[in-house]
Amino acid sequence: MAYIRRLIPCAPYEIKIFEAWLEELAEKEGLFLVSCRRAFAKFEKGTPKPMRYRVDADPDRCWDPSQERQQLYEEFGWKYIDNRSEHLVVYGTDDFSLPELHTDAELQLETLGKLQKKCLRRALLVFCLFPLWLLLHISAGNWLYWLHHSALISAFVLLLFFYFLDTTKEIRQLQKLKKQIFEETDVTETEDFHKAKRKLLLRTCCRITAEVFLFLLLLSPFWIQNWNERIPLSAQNSIELPTLSPAAFGSHKNLSDSSYFSYYTSFLAPVQYEIFQISDDFYLDTQYFQCQSEFLSESIGKTYLMTEADNNLNKTETQTLADGTKLEYRAKDFQNYLVIQKGSRILLLKSYTEIDLWENREKFLPLLDKTYSLPEETCFFCRKKDQTLGASS
Repeated sequence: MAYIRRLIPCAPYEIKIFEAWLEELAEKEGLFLVSCRRAFAKFEKGTPKPMRYRVDADPDRCWDPSQERQQLYEEFGWKYIDNRSEHLVVYGTDDFSLPELHTDAELQLETLGKLQKKCLRRALLVFCLFPLWLLLHISAGNWLYWLHHSALISAFVLLLFFYFLDTTKEIRQLQKLKKQIFEETDVTETEDFHKAKRKLLLRTCCRITAEVFLFLLLLSPFWIQNWNERIPLSAQNSIELPTLSPAAFGSHKNLSDSSYFSYYTSFLAPVQYEIFQISDDFYLDTQYFQCQSEFLSESIGKTYLMTEADNNLNKTETQTLADGTKLEYRAKDFQNYLVIQKGSRILLLKSYTEIDLWENREKFLPLLDKTYSLPEETCFFCRKKDQTLGASS
């Protein structure tokens, strides 16, 4: 037997719209529900006739309706058809003389209340665990990974936002239904299916777009070239880097072959550099970020100091200049750290040698007055290597 499938014009929690839609299809087109899981409903074609459909909430079961409840409803003439979702069960009958599926308002309110609490607990679990996991990941020193892949976390946040909208609407719909039952108002009024369908399609398209975006970002390491490549400083050529040379501190020894620079791009910080310089008497690790906002650059500085220099400090200094530039210095043992932030630009400096970064802070200030660019053409999905750099490295 050939079945007819139709896109369900409403979300699972829009119970009354769903019931009215099924009854209209049965009466006008002779389509009788066979199954209705996921986004499509399957119908059997027959002679048009009036039908009654009701959705029963069963929060204590998951995709497996209670057999006792099914038998009880069948004794009263209501036939089990299918599950609309994990906790919503669809029953139908063509006998209009039968009493309503739900005759005990208090029991129905209690059932809907359980389902509402379950939705709320699920939402709270997601929205509490994800920020907690992200915070632990950042505090463990992995914040730079998220900055390099900021578009990935943006996709996560977008999906959470859509999930939040769906969950809050589900809770509101259940609350509205409880209110109608409590006030004994008419809950079988005809709904605008086309309006509900447009809203559902819009939400679905946005959600699918975010999911595809997230999937592509998860695969990004396979097509983003040169993402973590360390380029020897000898291949620098004429590229201007946001750092100072050893000569600026009185060191004239040649840099080790271990000296390198790397560059990155991301949604939140389009220009990122890491420059590592080391010789017999010189060590300087410089990280530079051009961010999308001042708030982000300030957050980077605080996170950097929190993860790198937060314990056993020998010296701390802070200073704010007249032009708004903020400096923060921390030292412990032979390590000293300096953060310089000016607007949306920030320098993170670390040294293990006798160089006192705080005493030399004015030497770094001009670096934040310049605008740097990456040494290659960069786009989101591909990065075209500079031929000179490619040949040198």
